[in-house]
Amino acid sequence: MPASLMIVPIGVVASTFLSLGVEWVRDPTMWSVIWAFALLAGFFAVWDGGGLAIGDDWLRHRRRWVNTHELVAVRMAAPKDAMFGLIRTSLDLVLVDRAGRRVRVLLGKLEAHEELRELVGEAIRRAVQKGDAAIEDRVRWRFLPEDDEQSDPVVIEYGLGAIAHERGEHATALAHYEKSRSRAEERADRRRRARADRALGILLTETEETERAVGHTMRALMVHAELDHEEVEGDLAWLARQRRVLGDARFTELLHKETKKPAVHALLGLLDARDGR
Repeated sequence: MPASLMIVPIGVVASTFLSLGVEWVRDPTMWSVIWAFALLAGFFAVWDGGGLAIGDDWLRHRRRWVNTHELVAVRMAAPKDAMFGLIRTSLDLVLVDRAGRRVRVLLGKLEAHEELRELVGEAIRRAVQKGDAAIEDRVRWRFLPEDDEQSDPVVIEYGLGAIAHERGEHATALAHYEKSRSRAEERADRRRRARADRALGILLTETEETERAVGHTMRALMVHAELDHEEVEGDLAWLARQRRVLGDARFTELLHKETKKPAVHALLGLLDARDGR
């Protein structure tokens, strides 16, 4: 347990003893409680802080380890070991290798050591480049800087699509965007999948395949809204354009295929506000 979280239980125990005055000093039961609490606090301090190490191809935490050259999944999760009704503010980082071994480490502890963080980042980058690991979006954003994206096949396909789109080579652009989206979906990269969906929505709207465009734009919007992304306003603008082309009835029908009724009503309300209805 982090030292900051020990303050509350220590304070509770101290105030309890103070309320008893000095009589408790002669009570052996009270001393037993004090020693038990001290041992418990010491155990959790050692248990929480020790056993984190990394080598050329392994990461160990306590008694568990993973092969960092064979990672198949990396994600963040709420910590398991909350005590006294308190919950840590930091998340756990969970790493799983091809053999099924799993390591779970407090993210704040990992990031407190710059060299260790960099080594874990390199392991995650290797997993991303292999293209067959499920790396959660939050992990990518935390450990992989944007300028390292250029070696990513998902990014390359998207870039080729953007070039073809700019040149007016619509069929080529469509193929590259779809390949980028497919690869991003295979590895659960929601952010890059949403970027490809947005591009597909724009391209299909421009080429008058508006019915096909609505689903892509709506899926992009749902991810961008969840992540509080700057592209939300642009997604709404393209949906408003698609609505004008298709008419309210058909546009609404297509939205219902993508999301639940309350979300459709909320979106239509936003679009009405934009259009001054």
